[in-house]
Amino acid sequence: MKSRSEGPESGTAEPTEQRSLGQLAVRGGGYLVGREAIGMVIRLAGVVLVVREIGPGPYGIYSAAAAFGVFVATLAQLGLEVYLIRMQGEVGPREYNRAFTLLLASSVLATVVAEGLTFLLGGLIRPVGVLLPLRVLLLAIPVNVLWAPAQAAIERDFRYRLMGMLELGGDVVLYATAVPLAFMGAKAWALVAGYFAWQTWLFFGSLATSGLRLRLDWSISAMKDMTRHGVSYSTAQWISRLGDLVNPLVVGSFFGATGVGYVAFGARLVDTIGFAKRGAYRLGMVAMSRVAEGDEHRKRYAIEEGSLLQLLSLAVPFACFGVVARWLVPVVFGHEWVRALPVYSLLALATVLGASGFIQTTFLYSRGRNLTVTGVTAIQSAALAVSAVFLVKHFGIDGYGVETLVVGDPMEAAGVNDRAQLAVADAELRDRINERWMRRGVTMWDPENTYVDAGARLEADVVLLPGVVLQGECTLGAGAEVGPDCHIVDSVVGRGAKVTKSTVLRAEIGEDARVGPFAVLGPGAQVPGGAVVGPFTRLGADFAALD
Repeated sequence: MKSRSEGPESGTAEPTEQRSLGQLAVRGGGYLVGREAIGMVIRLAGVVLVVREIGPGPYGIYSAAAAFGVFVATLAQLGLEVYLIRMQGEVGPREYNRAFTLLLASSVLATVVAEGLTFLLGGLIRPVGVLLPLRVLLLAIPVNVLWAPAQAAIERDFRYRLMGMLELGGDVVLYATAVPLAFMGAKAWALVAGYFAWQTWLFFGSLATSGLRLRLDWSISAMKDMTRHGVSYSTAQWISRLGDLVNPLVVGSFFGATGVGYVAFGARLVDTIGFAKRGAYRLGMVAMSRVAEGDEHRKRYAIEEGSLLQLLSLAVPFACFGVVARWLVPVVFGHEWVRALPVYSLLALATVLGASGFIQTTFLYSRGRNLTVTGVTAIQSAALAVSAVFLVKHFGIDGYGVETLVVGDPMEAAGVNDRAQLAVADAELRDRINERWMRRGVTMWDPENTYVDAGARLEADVVLLPGVVLQGECTLGAGAEVGPDCHIVDSVVGRGAKVTKSTVLRAEIGEDARVGPFAVLGPGAQVPGGAVVGPFTRLGADFAALD
């Protein structure tokens, strides 16, 4: 899952938020895509060396074990990484320590329960041969889970460059461990060992660079609150991880570990070649959350342009690889992997067709519409599971790709497709912003008719009367009273000032000044502290009348 300028939900505005959405997208997108491109090269080289040596069967064993293990780890994490990243205000050592304590308990419990289930339900787990690697991988769950507080601390400080270095280092450690073992004949165990090394690197690396010194800190009430909020953020991810079990359970039942290996290989190619998708999600969460409340034009622009860019960034590399895959795969990976190409083609096509839905999902997450995402994810996972049984049985492993293509992305139907749905998203965001400010000491007489952009800064004891619209980068000092019926854009209202039924555009009002009613302050207007701007006055630059 930010400099002390807080994350997407913050009401403070740092220099990053003052840039235009386009500038943010170019800078952030260039960095994220560049970093993901380097990671793609590392992962691709590692995959080539490992899968060529171990073959489809052992790769299927590891992929199945990893799918089960990641699902359990996701459950054990309780969504606390997202909770800590999105937590309002400063997050101190106590919050990180309590999250660490809760994760330690949940990860140990999840490991014990999951290990027990492998013995109780071992006969039902597919493919055959996965049980022992799975039991070993489950032991890595605490390490996998416990680095979440450190990761959250790094990302809350916007240290994405550091996070990128840790992730790239993890890729190197994984394959530096797995490749030699694969050549020594370790088969699936080469990747199991690489997985342990990878998670260990991320845990100790993130802990060392985050500056946290985690320790046990029990607080039942705080942990209940963390769990309640964290689960609400991550339920959709849990359901999505359930969908990842379709390959081992369904394909593994009909075609064993080899079939699972072919499908996993095709999915790995799609994930590696479509590296821009991961960068787009992390950039999109930041960029879309900074589109101001009520700025419908920019929201529509962000969704439409984001969908187009996502489509191009996926379709072009997928198509290019598809053209040469028939000749490239036998040479690079080995002839036995050619069987996975039809699965790759179907999964790549499904990913391209779902590109617009992915952008809409990102938008909904940035606006806090977690229940919407959870609902459509549940529909998709259920449809995948049901259709996979029929299609895999009748079309072989290619049926997995067919059912992914047929089911598609229901978010395209449930996302933000028109102005009515944008209005619903706006209302939900406005409620969350208003609630945050009221908890920080701002008085709102009628929150449902008060509009505050995400970029506004409000000090304690500010009073907002009905009909107030604060648009853009507005700053209101302590004790200021605005309203009723005021529209203020990119302006400063000093402490104790009062603005009544007026329009203020890129102007500055001094402390204890009085403006209105029915005054208009244009760009550059400056009202000195204690001054009075009477009814029906229009002012522009240098306090000179506009008329």
